[in-house]
Amino acid sequence: MTRPLRVAMIGSRGVPARYGGVETAVEELSASLVERGLDVTVFCRADPNHPAPAVHRGIRCRYVPTIEGKHSGTFVHAAACTLRTAGRSFDLVHFHAMGPTLFAPLPRWIGRRPVVATVQGRDDQRAKWGLVAKTVLGLAARTSAHVPHETIVVSRQLQDEFRRDFGQDTTYIPNGIAPSPLVPDPDRVPAQFGLVPGRYLLVVGRVVPEKAFDVLVRAYRDVPGDVPLVVVGPAEPSPFADSVRELAAGDPRVRMLGPVYGDDMKALWQGALAFVQPSHLEGLPLVLLEAASHGLPVVVSDIGPHVEVVGAASRPGRRVFPRGDVAALTAALTDLLAAPEADRAAAPDLRTAVLRDYSWQSVTDATLEVYERAQHRLRRLR
Repeated sequence: MTRPLRVAMIGSRGVPARYGGVETAVEELSASLVERGLDVTVFCRADPNHPAPAVHRGIRCRYVPTIEGKHSGTFVHAAACTLRTAGRSFDLVHFHAMGPTLFAPLPRWIGRRPVVATVQGRDDQRAKWGLVAKTVLGLAARTSAHVPHETIVVSRQLQDEFRRDFGQDTTYIPNGIAPSPLVPDPDRVPAQFGLVPGRYLLVVGRVVPEKAFDVLVRAYRDVPGDVPLVVVGPAEPSPFADSVRELAAGDPRVRMLGPVYGDDMKALWQGALAFVQPSHLEGLPLVLLEAASHGLPVVVSDIGPHVEVVGAASRPGRRVFPRGDVAALTAALTDLLAAPEADRAAAPDLRTAVLRDYSWQSVTDATLEVYERAQHRLRRLR
């Protein structure tokens, strides 16, 4: 009897997913691979505030310590996890996110294992990094393009950028999403948030420059009405996060809730009137797919990954505005709130398209094909 393919997943904080899009993508893909008969291990960071299961949804969880530090902790953890694969009988190592691929040479050239990388976004282009971090991530960008046997990117824009910047062909496999309930449930919105279902706009993400929450809060100042703008996501200490808090403090309608997880987050999705994503830079944002899966109208900037999902033409249900244009965003939000029924009526068409084009089953099918090619390339090179 042939034993299952043993896959190591490196680069996320771990499962269950609690932090961001990379963690969610790793958990959903890993669980789907387990359903297909693979033996999947996700290397995790230990978190004293949450349980540390040995197995989650059939996924093996291996906990590796790291050092404190917003950036250095990530690299140290990725390095330590990669070294842990050397003494275990993994058949393939799959890196997630750009930074951890710095360590891809170890399993490829020393461990002689097939290596796959999934790039969720151009981390080397994010505005929050200093010179040292930008330099390291620039090296990681090149490593992610040239070292793995196969590189996956989650958007067509990333595929074009890798071809243009690194002369390298990649495989486009977007993130997936599962269907979510369509009908808002008035009893689901937690009382502590003080929100009325169907009477607030929702934005979800880390408060960092590329998410452009400052643009959104400035634009909202001139939107008439009393509908709350609810911002969900962590805001690590930084001058940018401080500036967004100051802007929000000037408009009582803006509510910064911080991170929200689990059933409370599901309730916020279900109760929202619409979703807003003003980002300057994205890979393929899972939160946009999540909003669409809930049947929410969306208002998004015209960057490539957003347009791939909603289309370039702005219309009710999927409004698109020029990136960074405060006045255009004000106009889009004003139009939506003036006649929300038209946007709500059009939103199910986007939901249907997203659930058709971004399923985890199709993501898993395509990933298994990549695994086969990576194994074949390694055998051919031996």
